Amino acid sequence: EDRKVNLHFDFKNFILNYEPSEWSYGVPEPMLNQQQTIDITNDTTGEVHPLAKMHTPIYVNEIGNNPKLRSNVLIRDKNDRSVYYYVSIDENHAMKKGDTVELLVDYGEHYEEVRERKGYGRINLLDGVGDDNEDGSRLQRNFLEREEVENDISTLRLYPMFH
Repeated sequence: EDRKVNLHFDFKNFILNYEPSEWSYGVPEPMLNQQQTIDITNDTTGEVHPLAKMHTPIYVNEIGNNPKLRSNVLIRDKNDRSVYYYVSIDENHAMKKGDTVELLVDYGEHYEEVRERKGYGRINLLDGVGDDNEDGSRLQRNFLEREEVENDISTLRLYPMFH
């Protein structure tokens, strides 16, 4: 299932070392009276589904914290549950036949944790904190996340998880 309540997605994300967080989208529509996430990764491996690999959105890059990059793709949701990407090229950046352009999106502030894990978050750039390839930085982030997961587990009630 590609739709998950956020709590279930958070557990999956923790277990799969945050790989799914790169490939998820929050949408406004509640699911089981909870916020939900659209997740296009395999529940066992965290890898992107083959069907998703056949579509453009996973190949759109992110502007991150690079002031030289400009977003030319807009993300919108439809019916509060479907995510659509729209190419948005204004007159100042018009293209001629045969021109190519890198598709770039601004995922906003909620994507900053992913940026940090990949090494291009503000804390990486400004404070020299390492990405997840650096054991110390990864462990520090994971210990904080583990506390959050433990807190979530301690407050779980079986019925609300599924109804």
